[in-house]
This record gives sequence, structure tokens and C-alpha cells, in this order.
Amino acid sequence: MAEIDNNTGIDIRQQIKDTLAHLEHVLPGQAPIKDFVHHNTLHGYQHMTFPDALKAAHELTGAYGYESAERYRGYYQQGRITLDDLNAVISEQESLEADKSIGKAITRRDVYLAALRYPLKPVTGCQFTWHVEELDELNVFQQDIEKKSREKLLNAAKSHGEESEAEAINALWFACLQSLKLEHYVLHPEELVDMDPESAEAMLRNVTPDASGEKDETSLLHRQVEKEAKNQLGQLIRKVGHDLTLRGFLQTLTGVDILDDIRPMLQQHLANYLDQGLSAWHHKQRQQGFYSAWKDSAKEDLVWVFDQLPDWQDSIDSLPDDAMDTVIVELKQLGIPESHWAHYLERLALEIPGWSGMIMWRQLNPEYEGESQPIEMLDYLAVRLVLERLFAQRLCREQWQIEANLDVLRWYFRRRQSEFFVRYVMFNNRLPEYLVTLVQRQIQRSLLDHDFYQ
Repeated sequence: MAEIDNNTGIDIRQQIKDTLAHLEHVLPGQAPIKDFVHHNTLHGYQHMTFPDALKAAHELTGAYGYESAERYRGYYQQGRITLDDLNAVISEQESLEADKSIGKAITRRDVYLAALRYPLKPVTGCQFTWHVEELDELNVFQQDIEKKSREKLLNAAKSHGEESEAEAINALWFACLQSLKLEHYVLHPEELVDMDPESAEAMLRNVTPDASGEKDETSLLHRQVEKEAKNQLGQLIRKVGHDLTLRGFLQTLTGVDILDDIRPMLQQHLANYLDQGLSAWHHKQRQQGFYSAWKDSAKEDLVWVFDQLPDWQDSIDSLPDDAMDTVIVELKQLGIPESHWAHYLERLALEIPGWSGMIMWRQLNPEYEGESQPIEMLDYLAVRLVLERLFAQRLCREQWQIEANLDVLRWYFRRRQSEFFVRYVMFNNRLPEYLVTLVQRQIQRSLLDHDFYQ
């Protein structure tokens, strides 16, 4: 009996079958290694131009078809890439409007060339302070500055009476600030040591709130954190299916990758099942398909893994006999919206692309080497989903005592936005600048309160 998506009216089972057929075009067509000669990893994108194919493959799999920008900059320093090469490529892209002026004697081409040759990464105020105070970057040239540019700057500085490298760089820096009508102001506690306490406190008061405003500032900061946490949680939830599986969602908030546990267990079963007669042990039910064979031995194989997880054996016993039914049941138990099922299965297959590609190839070549045991992508994904749910369940029980379900996780973190925010920041290194600034203020306030400068 067909299962229909209430929102779209689409037959869910047919949608899953269509997704499996589509995987042929995105997975590597990996034959058994003894027959391997070469493989075109872009075989599903041959209708596109090469740059567009690389872009599409990266968006789907995360794999890069180009070397890193740092490697290309190294080639430029070695002379393997020249300035003429860069100008030629920029000129080919009419949409860049390379010769359009953006200021006095500056064109877009100048900016493009600078960005290609040097890693122009934006920094926050706190990062800038670190670069200036700890890395001394306003007193010495950075290593990737060309010799010709160094000599030009030093000669210009000498004509104005500045002899040292530090004087030349500082003169350039302050000229830039003057042109942009900015002031150089870096607050650093060590700079206040020689000040009297009254002057130091007066300076800090300009960057820290007075006592009467602390409550309002704390309240405002709390609301800001809650707002950012709500937005980040919403964005992360929406990624599940298109960019993430539940495994990726949990890794973002715990730093634990359950695939590290799933992969070796899954590989062991696949290797025994596809052994071509070499393995010393075989599944009893291998003629009935990979899913049935795995299900038959799962309770014995997993007992040491999930010993502390209640009812896991009942969960295995209650699995449907049909792989398609299992896929549907598992996706529902994980709380994945039906509209995301196709993308979720694709993302799941791409998490272990080598084995997924091997299984797809064997499914398309059922008579390979006279092998009689069937292997289908649907069986593989059914097992993969069961393992994902069980390992996610174990992690969620350990961390929060809740079910491994997307709706439950959404409900949990909507009521614990501060915990979500701290976890997200901790495991993704994305502490907002306003919180970094607040920490600095608190340190400065604490130093003053303890008469550090007296």
C-alpha cells in the first residue's frame, strides 16, 4: 500500500526509490579493487563545464577539486604563477568589472590581485589587538611581502628621515589611519602601569559601563545571547537533511562523532558479506540480503556496545523484515521531516562514499564473478539508519537523558538556550566579538577593583 506525503501528495516509497536511483550519479562507481584501473570522480557531472562540475561536487560532498589558496600563493612566490597569469584570468571574467575605479588611483583589479596574492582575512578588534601586541605586526614585515615592495617602502621612509623597518611600517599605518580618519587606540592593561589610579580608572570608564548601568548591560547581553542562540539553533535544525545528518548535528553540540563508532562496525559486516569466499566467517542469512543477514546477528554483535542502553534489544527485535519499511520507520523515529528524506539519505550515503559506491556498483552488476548473494543500496541504508539511531540514542542519553529525535532536541534546546549557545561556541570556536569584549572589560574592572595599578 502506497504511503503518501500529506504535504506534497508524493508516494514516499517511490520517492525513496528515485533517490536510490539518483545516487548512481553522485557516488563513486567503485568496482572491487582487483579490477580497479581508474575512476572519474566527476562522472555524474560530465554535462557541466569543469569549473561548474567542481563547484557542484563540492557543494554536495565537501570535496575540493582545487589545491588550497596557500598552495597557489606558494606557486606564485616560486614563479610558477606570474602576475600576467593572474591578470589574464581576471580579465576573462567580465562580471568582475576589473577596471572599474573604486577610489583614487585604485581599481577593482588592484583589490583582486592583492586578495589573490595575500591572505586578506578580516580580524575582530580583539584579534587585531593580539596581532599588534603579541605578534608585533606593526613593527616587522610579514613574511609574504615581496622584496620589491619592502624596498620601495623602506626607501620612501628614508626620504622622510625614518631609518628602521618599524618606523617605516608605523609611518605607513598612521598614514592609512589619517586617510580613513581613524584613530589608533589599543587598550592593554600593561600600558596602564605607569598611570596613576585616577587616570587609569578614567580611561577604563570609557570602555566599561559604570556601576549603575551594569544591570541594564547584563540584561541586554542576556537578551542578545538568547536571540543569537535561537537563530543559530534554527539554522542548525534546518541544515539537517540538506547539509547534515543527525550525526553532524550532535557533533556540532558535543564534539563527539558517532561515525567513529559506526564505521568499523559497519565495515566488518560489509567485508564479511562481500568477501568473495575469502572470509573465515559468513552471515547465516546472506542469501536473503545484507539487511536480513545483519539483523539476524545484530543482537549478538552489539551487546557489548549498548549494554547500558535500555530496551535496545527490543528495538532490534521490533525492526521490520523489509528494508524499505525499516528506512521509513527509522527516518520517522529520528524525526526527519518527510520533505527532507531524499536529501537525508543522499547525505547519509555520502558520509562513507567508498563503501556506498562499492555497494551501488555491486547492485548494478549483480552477476559479478558469479556471486549469488544479493546486495542492494536500500539494505545498506536501512542498516546505516538503525546504527545511526542507536549510537545517537546512546549519546543523547549520556548527555541529556533524552531521545535521539530532532523534534525532541529542538524542544530541549529551545528551553535551554544558554546551554545550546555555550555548546555551539565551545565546539565550533565562534565566540562572538561582543562576548570577547565583555570578558576583557570584566578583567579590566577586576584589576581596578583590586588596586592592581596602585
